Amino acid sequence: MNIQKTNLRKSLVASLLVVALPTMGFVAGCHTQATQAATPKTQTHQQSNVSVEFNQLDKTDQRALTRMAETYPLFASQAEKIWRSNFRMDQDIVYLVRSDGKQDLHGFVINHPKPESLAQAKSVKLPSGFKLPPVYQVAGLNHKQLKQVENYEFEYPLGGESVFMLRYVPEKIDRFIAPVGHDWSLYVAHEDFHRIQERKWGYVENDQDTRDYDFSANQLALIALEDKALVAALKADSPGARKTFIQHFVKVRGERIRLYGQKIKHLDGAQERAEGTARYIEHRLGELLGSKETNLATFAEAIEYESMPEESIRDNSAFGRFYATGAGQARLLDLTVPGWKADLEKGATQYQLLAKHFPATNISLDQVKQAHDFGKILPWAKRAAQVAKKEPKDIFGHDHS
Repeated sequence: MNIQKTNLRKSLVASLLVVALPTMGFVAGCHTQATQAATPKTQTHQQSNVSVEFNQLDKTDQRALTRMAETYPLFASQAEKIWRSNFRMDQDIVYLVRSDGKQDLHGFVINHPKPESLAQAKSVKLPSGFKLPPVYQVAGLNHKQLKQVENYEFEYPLGGESVFMLRYVPEKIDRFIAPVGHDWSLYVAHEDFHRIQERKWGYVENDQDTRDYDFSANQLALIALEDKALVAALKADSPGARKTFIQHFVKVRGERIRLYGQKIKHLDGAQERAEGTARYIEHRLGELLGSKETNLATFAEAIEYESMPEESIRDNSAFGRFYATGAGQARLLDLTVPGWKADLEKGATQYQLLAKHFPATNISLDQVKQAHDFGKILPWAKRAAQVAKKEPKDIFGHDHS
């Protein structure tokens, strides 16, 4: 979900406002519908010896399996470079559903332990270089159940198992959910990571009600000041400078919590913990893939790109920026706090961990403002506050008054 809002953010804001939400309420762009109905009794389908050659599949299906074959070995051999060893997408059961944009045509199931339970399944004969678990093409689709899913489902019932289901289409229909290149691979990993968050983190808090979020000029100016401090910390060329700029960020975030209450803690912190770490996964996996087409750029550039927009102020300030700011804080923790991921999984946010290790007790807000040209931020903040007044109060569509 990338530095240019036009790709991941598009689906995570535009079409993602209609993407279904998962039961624990991850942000609208990264959710699935709450189709958590009880898993129906599985009908046993007699397994056939029928198979299909990889080169018999069309280009879109080949691309989907190729992307997965590129990604799986990285999780198998370098999981610690992506997250921790407890996130192994290569061990998940993944159900890729091929659509033509109007209806679902067939699916590919990877790593299912009971292939005999899959309806009209054919074993896919993969090229010798593909390091994938067994793959089956499935023609027997539960169209009624699939119609309840927008683009993906974290816990989809299939063959007696709860699997990660994701729909894809040809590039001409929708490039974002088409398996064109590495961006699609990062999208798949991002969503599968949310599944891990729900399953293993005991994730319960994720405030996404933006109606009473403060969009005053002062709040927006402090948000931009936070961004500048984060970017400076990420670009710092020495541990001492990095420490100082992290303390600047901690100081400003603490001031925002003091001025604007727990909403900042519960919205900013929760979304950065959920979406920021999922975006961090994209960065790390993208580096291993050697992706040049991904629009992630660097952690610092991603924050700079999102900072101080001239439109969509509410969307950006109360949602969109958390992908980049959360990922950027995660990167700073990589550089400064060993073992931080385990603490985050237990409930801490990136900000809380940075504040614990880099308290800003001896730094004043005026010092931070002077260090980052706060005076140049204020004219933008005043304009942005006026724009925000004219925008829908709730970016997720609950209240457009």
